[in-house]
Amino acid sequence: MRNIIITLLFIMSSMGISVYAQDVHELSIEEKNQLKARIVDKLDDFQFFLGEMADKKNSQQVRTSAHKSNILLFIGKCEPYTVTNISTGALENKEAVKMETSSISNGYERRKSQTMKQYFTNILNNRAYSNIKIEQSKAVRVDNIRKVGEGKYEAIAHIHQYFAGYGGEMGVIYSDHTEKAVKIIIDRYEVSTSLGVDIIYEIKLGDMKVSLTERL
Repeated sequence: MRNIIITLLFIMSSMGISVYAQDVHELSIEEKNQLKARIVDKLDDFQFFLGEMADKKNSQQVRTSAHKSNILLFIGKCEPYTVTNISTGALENKEAVKMETSSISNGYERRKSQTMKQYFTNILNNRAYSNIKIEQSKAVRVDNIRKVGEGKYEAIAHIHQYFAGYGGEMGVIYSDHTEKAVKIIIDRYEVSTSLGVDIIYEIKLGDMKVSLTERL
């Protein structure tokens, strides 16, 4: 059985290990199940780090460390990035990943899209609330992983967030439950080593969009 190895590609390159994409592989059921489990773990990490960033009771060091860790989970590290066009081989510029947020006031839902980088900055510097709690639900669903190109796969995952904004002694002044759809990007590589060929699947998070918001 081919092993799924969690290894950063830039480390392998610096070690002189040959890495190249595989263009004919179809994922087995076992591989899909393994990838889905890894996607859930990565989303759990995202939610955990987000909660650590939002909680003002944490030290600045903890919040900053969580911020840095969260950035690494996303394609392009939350900056604009380039991809190779499968048909032409040319490089294409892509916008930085985005986060869609929502809120409900007087029965009306308002949605806003911004870059993930800006969203994280807003969480760290929020002044609207005395404190923020963002908690996750374990009910994470990953749709079928599909092949979209040579050594490239995509999926959509669905996460649940519980948001509570506090107003000092007033306690919670706003809270909601949001379901979000998360784009998942997967790159498959074959790595030549002295022991043979290993398989690496690199998973990155992409855009997040609101599917449902409920005021609590």
